[in-house]
Amino acid sequence: MKKTNPPTNSDKDTGRTKIQPIRPKQNVIKGTGGNDNGNDSGKQSLKAPDRRIWLYVGGCNPKTKEEDVEKHLTENWPHNQFAVTKLDSKGTNTSFKFSTQFDNELLTQLYDPGKWPERIIVKQYRFFRKAGTFRE
Repeated sequence: MKKTNPPTNSDKDTGRTKIQPIRPKQNVIKGTGGNDNGNDSGKQSLKAPDRRIWLYVGGCNPKTKEEDVEKHLTENWPHNQFAVTKLDSKGTNTSFKFSTQFDNELLTQLYDPGKWPERIIVKQYRFFRKAGTFRE
């Protein structure tokens, strides 16, 4: 990597553009310590929020309501809580997104085609992002 000096007055006069140096990446760590932080009280003073996963349910009948999707989810996975939201669709079919607390075992069960009605689409929901914001 070639380091460059800040532009001088002579560079501004010539109309040339200086290439800015690439900044070094900052070191980032993710905690792996225990959950108690040395406290005996059982309460944790510093902790990360629970991870959530969002899933897309598409290809539903136009008469399908949020309550219908939530009922289906709670009947098949009664020990979990789901937040269901209806999405605006351009076509005639209705689509929804729902979230739940992240759990690998639950995720594999949610992707089981035998748990869903015929022709219903289920996939991980990706929020709209500006182009170039995140690397895929």
